[in-house]
Amino acid sequence: MAILSVSLSVAVIVIAFATVRGFRDEIKHKISMVHGDLVVDAAVNVENSEPIPLNDSLIPNLQHIQKLPGVDRVLFSSSKASIVKSDEEIEGIIAKGISKNQLKTYLGEFAIKTIVPEDEHWVAISKTLAKRLNVGLNDNLRLVFFVQDSTGNTRPRARKLTITTLFETGVDKVDANMVLLDESIVARMMPDNYSITQLEIWVKPGKNVAEVKRSIQKIIDIKSVRVNSAEEFNRQIFDWLSILDLNVIILLCLITIVAITATCTTLLILMTERTAFIGLMQSMGARYADIQKIFIYQASIIAIAGILIGNFIAIGICMLQNHFKWLTLNQEVYFIKYVAMKINLLEVLTVDVFSIGLIYLSLYIPARYIKKIHPIIALKFK
Repeated sequence: MAILSVSLSVAVIVIAFATVRGFRDEIKHKISMVHGDLVVDAAVNVENSEPIPLNDSLIPNLQHIQKLPGVDRVLFSSSKASIVKSDEEIEGIIAKGISKNQLKTYLGEFAIKTIVPEDEHWVAISKTLAKRLNVGLNDNLRLVFFVQDSTGNTRPRARKLTITTLFETGVDKVDANMVLLDESIVARMMPDNYSITQLEIWVKPGKNVAEVKRSIQKIIDIKSVRVNSAEEFNRQIFDWLSILDLNVIILLCLITIVAITATCTTLLILMTERTAFIGLMQSMGARYADIQKIFIYQASIIAIAGILIGNFIAIGICMLQNHFKWLTLNQEVYFIKYVAMKINLLEVLTVDVFSIGLIYLSLYIPARYIKKIHPIIALKFK
């Protein structure tokens, strides 16, 4: 019973850590693929608002970022608030201009259907937005931008574009609010001498993002631009993940309490059943410490066996889930289609060491029972 209690507790804790890590890494991977690991934009930008354009005079300095160690690739892009209209529906979005040659690399695995655009009048929209607008591949959309003329007055300018790509990231902030189109179209909607709004940076695999960020900050003017990581640029999403982390901590505390209680109870029952043996050992002159060592040895067997079985169960479940993806999720709510589990060896070892420490700590209460046993009474116990 004690072995089962320990193994299940360890398995649940390891699976919980693997689920949180896998969930966070999967969402971060999606966001990093779309926005990059680092984003350089205007220092006065406000999240979820129209991006502030950067002066073209900053571009030569920003181009040096591509040469920094650890930087894989960079993408200069321009984004502007727009209204997208089909024959039946209308939505407010952020139109992001990129090169046609970069479209395939930019979307990567998120592209669902695509056709080769013949000219600059193409647009890529998400499956979610296409459903809202009731349109599909090769249909036409009208994008309306609001720009200032030479007199300073704001007036609308519309462009008719053809849907050449449907994509799906699963991240609502991207799917519901962003469309991709040719950079030349967005550039014509920008103020003079302001052709870009951000620089997206992808870090080479295995390189430390924080170190690359610090190296970028050394060569840019931090008064006019800022450098944000994927977590900082999408703060709302990762704040939500932090709330999930708190729920997991509460769950783990409850599991730990149950495991300690079950272990204490089992060892106490074990000592009660061995009361006659304890009395016999006392009558033969055995010290309390020697008797306690016997039960500590039994507890060690319980701890090691339970932890090994728990690790085997947890790792097995994680591997099966990642392969078969039995446990699915509502992507509109959780951003991913299935429960992703990622085992971290350091976390597993931490859980194991922590579990052993708790088990030995839980021996304190049952061990005190030995001191209260009188040899004469214990020998009569059956």
